[in-house]
Amino acid sequence: MEAFVNQHKAKTLKRQTVITTMTTLKKNLHLQNTSTARPILGLLVCFLYEEALYALPRAFFKVPLLVPGLSYPLETFVESLSDKGISDVIKVLVLREGQSAPLLSAHINMPVSEGLAAA
Repeated sequence: MEAFVNQHKAKTLKRQTVITTMTTLKKNLHLQNTSTARPILGLLVCFLYEEALYALPRAFFKVPLLVPGLSYPLETFVESLSDKGISDVIKVLVLREGQSAPLLSAHINMPVSEGLAAA
């Protein structure tokens, strides 16, 4: 991950992720344009995950125009489908329309769902 950050540290984006630990997890992604003058548009967010373990209502969506300096909260929910007490990684990619290489990526180690682990 450090190599990826070093390679892309000149990019004008940053992200923050917050996860709670329940059967349905609220996923907040905060994107911020760190440029001082240029807005960013034409971005897409894609969640890659194991469909046998999780369900997301919006696994792929377009990001609105990002004005410099403002943090934009983007929200989705992750539902845990497994009753086996296992967890996996969800990958989050921020892409520019028309380009295959992500501008930003994150791997999120999902917790074992408390509701299912206690059963």
